[in-house]
Amino acid sequence: MYSVKLGARLQTATTVCKVTALLTIIVAGIVHIGQGHTENFSAPFKTTNLTPGGVALAFYAGLFAFTGWSCVNTGVEEVCNPYRNVPIAIFGGLAVPTLGYVLANVAYHAVLTNDEILSGIAVAYAFGERKLGFFKWAILACVAVSAGGIANINIFVFSRTYFVGGRDGLFPRFISMINVQRRTPQPSILLMFILATIYMCLGDIKSVLGAYSFFKAGGECVAIAGIFIIRRRHPISDNTYKVHWLFPAIFVVFFLLLSVTAIVFDSRKFLPPLIFLLLGVPFYYMSKSRWWQRGHLATVNSK
Repeated sequence: MYSVKLGARLQTATTVCKVTALLTIIVAGIVHIGQGHTENFSAPFKTTNLTPGGVALAFYAGLFAFTGWSCVNTGVEEVCNPYRNVPIAIFGGLAVPTLGYVLANVAYHAVLTNDEILSGIAVAYAFGERKLGFFKWAILACVAVSAGGIANINIFVFSRTYFVGGRDGLFPRFISMINVQRRTPQPSILLMFILATIYMCLGDIKSVLGAYSFFKAGGECVAIAGIFIIRRRHPISDNTYKVHWLFPAIFVVFFLLLSVTAIVFDSRKFLPPLIFLLLGVPFYYMSKSRWWQRGHLATVNSK
């Protein structure tokens, strides 16, 4: 709310902190393996739930860690030289976390048993307690800073979504207002703070994260499916950033299969978020109607 530049610097600092912690864990894990400790890899899939539902849940759990690449699209209006910097950020946002998290997971499994990983304690802290001695407290601090970084980037991303909704007339217009001194979308951030506080009171952290991953994946799937409609309606120009149609097609098909599998095998967890998500369809068409635009919305906007 105070400054976009300060928020960007905070994001850089939290990212450096997270990468440093990951590198420490990876190096310690490699040293542990190099000392001949490979017993945890003797039966790696012994307790794995390889049912379709279990695999789908594993993907949704991983999505929370690996979907940072999409955040840059939301802030494209605020990115300098987007035709150069957005693709770099997307590819970097895919490659760096994938490499870092895969190696970190190898390190975790080398040092900890499956039961210890599933115990509910922060895995990085359990790892630090086992391998890093006094420095476990530094890892714990890095975990906290990392969580703050995730919150910081989510505030940036989703406040822009509300902001555009207000600008396009889908939400009340005040949500699209910007503080003229700070040049930040303060009403949108305040609205998001209120909604996030309500959501956090509705369930435990795992259920909230599960629903969040489902919502985010569903929204991305719909948005990427919309590429085909956009290409048909808007002819390609010299400035169009074009991707081969096969990539969005694979993405959409994969996530549809993943969503159907998750709902069929764990309907109690994923059916309520799906119903809640689908409520957006009638609300969208209602918000575009004359009755809403000239009636209740006009009243709210005038006040």
